[in-house]
Amino acid sequence: MEWMTLAGTGLGAVLGVGATLLGEQIRWRRTVRSGVLQDRQNMYVDCLVTLRRAHEAMRPAADEDHTDPLARAARIRQASEEYRTARQAHGDATRAARNVLRRDLTALEV
Repeated sequence: MEWMTLAGTGLGAVLGVGATLLGEQIRWRRTVRSGVLQDRQNMYVDCLVTLRRAHEAMRPAADEDHTDPLARAARIRQASEEYRTARQAHGDATRAARNVLRRDLTALEV
């Protein structure tokens, strides 16, 4: 009869440790996901701020009174180039974020 007590205690310990490990694994996955999402959100905010600044640079260039239409066109082209650069950076950052997210999700599935 003493072995039943010992077996019950051992089974309880194994179940307790298993439940704790499972809980920690779930908590770790949630932490990793929230970190990835936070990084992605920060990247998108930075991109939107850059795009907004580029737009704000183009707006006054288009609204200014220029006596020379070529000077106005050159100013708008310069602001437009900043906008294109910002869009390119956003595209690069988005592709990089997708690759990181896919890699992280693949790592979580293993």
